[in-house]
Amino acid sequence: GQPEEGILVAAGATLTRSEELAKEALLADAVLRMFITGNFASYLFFFFSYPLTLWQAAFVIRTGLLGSSMSSRECERLLEPMEILLPWDYASHIQLTCCAFFPLFLVEPPGFCASRVLCAVLLIWCGVMYCAQRIIHLRASKVTNFSTSRLDTSVLVGWALPIGQLAVTSASWLARALKFELMISILLCCLTFVVSCGLYWVLLHQALKHQKSVTYLYATKSEPYQAALARLRYSYFNTNPVHVLRA
Repeated sequence: GQPEEGILVAAGATLTRSEELAKEALLADAVLRMFITGNFASYLFFFFSYPLTLWQAAFVIRTGLLGSSMSSRECERLLEPMEILLPWDYASHIQLTCCAFFPLFLVEPPGFCASRVLCAVLLIWCGVMYCAQRIIHLRASKVTNFSTSRLDTSVLVGWALPIGQLAVTSASWLARALKFELMISILLCCLTFVVSCGLYWVLLHQALKHQKSVTYLYATKSEPYQAALARLRYSYFNTNPVHVLRA
């Protein structure tokens, strides 16, 4: 009769929902394996292989593989560390943060699950990479000069991506909780991403504008060379040791 049909319909809906949760759990486990191997393998290989470049340069110099008439400057340049790859490091920070927030989209049962483990591990790895790159930049890289602040500004603009991703995650879970249709959920997520990025960029513009005004306020005014020489009492001719000894 009708009660039995209702039970069967409810059981069918429960089974369908269980199958969907199982598929997302399998997806979370696959993403965990992919992200863990992809992120850790490449970085750990670089960290452990980086000292080999110095040993390789010393081996080439001592064995004379590049010739026995190398000058001291050529040997010194071979032993120099690499420059700071700041654009790639900035990009890796944004990319790694987006990867850490991605598992928040996946549904899994309470308790120990792959998506929560992946999110926690990648967030910890973000902190490890930040500390490691500070050490690499300050202790194991050659000084690299940048004449403008366009790179820093571009990176600040790019941080809208992980912030917008968190906003889309909230909108996605809201759509799931209210059981919206697929198209409505997609439109809601797109609108949330656009609004989040737009709000972030407006606030960033105001912050940079304020910083520029403060910097201009406390900036030292330019003065002629003769006036600066009379005030400071030192120049190239009385501080350069070679010129002083020749005088």
